[in-house]
Amino acid sequence: AQQASAAFKNLGTITTPFGGSTRFEANHPAIDIANKIGTPIPAYVGGTVTDIRKGQVQGSPDFGNFVVITDQQGGQHRYSHLNQSYVRIGQQINPGTTLGTIGNTGQTYSQTGGSGAHLEYRIRDLYGRFVNPAEYISNFK
Repeated sequence: AQQASAAFKNLGTITTPFGGSTRFEANHPAIDIANKIGTPIPAYVGGTVTDIRKGQVQGSPDFGNFVVITDQQGGQHRYSHLNQSYVRIGQQINPGTTLGTIGNTGQTYSQTGGSGAHLEYRIRDLYGRFVNPAEYISNFK
């Protein structure tokens, strides 16, 4: 389990940090982590799956395929641009549960000629304020 969590902690290369900018947002309230399509994505927090979107392709609107987990404090953790998701609405999730895989669905792009595959991890707290996901990733065991 230790090796698996180390792999999840180093999910890929951060291409846009929290507060960075993208083609679509001057102030990106999320972290983008690039890796190959099909790379497994862990839940960085426990909670309940409250929203899922499937059936999107690259170029589809906004965030493509995604999974939203609502934590015990009411925070919403959205994992976007997924290739596949492995969970269902109402499912209780523990930290480390594999939610799905990295993809390039929605508005994704690469500045280096790659596929644009990445995870966008975006969190809103109970009051709708954006939270930096870095602490959830760095505290992940």
